[in-house]
Amino acid sequence: MAQQCKDCDSIIILGKRGNGKCSSCHGRGTKNTIVNDISGSDTKCWKCKGTGTCSTCRGSGIVASTTASAPAPTVTHAEPRPVLTSDLEKGWYRLCNSSDFIPQSTVEQYTDQLKATRNHVAIAVGLSDFTGETCPKCGSRGQFKIHFLGSLRHPDCSANWYIGPGSYILYQLGQIFHTGIRAGGSMKDDADRKGDSSGGIINAIFGFLFVAVFRAALAVVLIPIQAVVSLAQGKPTGTGGASRANAAGSGTGSPGNRA
Repeated sequence: MAQQCKDCDSIIILGKRGNGKCSSCHGRGTKNTIVNDISGSDTKCWKCKGTGTCSTCRGSGIVASTTASAPAPTVTHAEPRPVLTSDLEKGWYRLCNSSDFIPQSTVEQYTDQLKATRNHVAIAVGLSDFTGETCPKCGSRGQFKIHFLGSLRHPDCSANWYIGPGSYILYQLGQIFHTGIRAGGSMKDDADRKGDSSGGIINAIFGFLFVAVFRAALAVVLIPIQAVVSLAQGKPTGTGGASRANAAGSGTGSPGNRA
């Protein structure tokens, strides 16, 4: 009797089986760290040996059932199952993609575990759209997701404000680099799948430069606009757009914005 493979990257709910993809590289066959994408060194996934398929079920999504007619072996002691690196990484990315604000304690909990597994790339990628700030309305400290023109939101107290021009410039420079790396890595993947390793390096460099130039041009347009908006902002506002700090008066004790 066959059953669903638990080691696949995800499951096919209707089919009650795994998707047959490697959980470490998500079916890509490569890990594609930032350093390796630039240097062009071998980035094959260690778990699937570059095939992209689950090493447990060989891509079928199902495995033989553990229950058989033979008597089950006696288990004397069950060791606790450790948290897999892939599970930790997927949980971290899921948190970053779905959150406008991550408390500092939660950030430290994930980053400490990722550092212990030497997965520093996941930390950098996950926080590439965030900035460390303190909410000027309630004082909560953590990582806030950067929205259009550097807008920040704190769902807990409905505060909205903008980061300063200096921080926004650094954010845009980081986005130029990250966007170029993603484009170059994607083009290198396509070339590697076709067996053209030397062409993959050239494609990666071309993709990085092409996308980075356009991203830099966009940053040149956005930075002056953001500077005007952030410098002209008042106290943090709620989701309705009206300043709660001004409505409540000095009795609320809300700190002003740190421009």
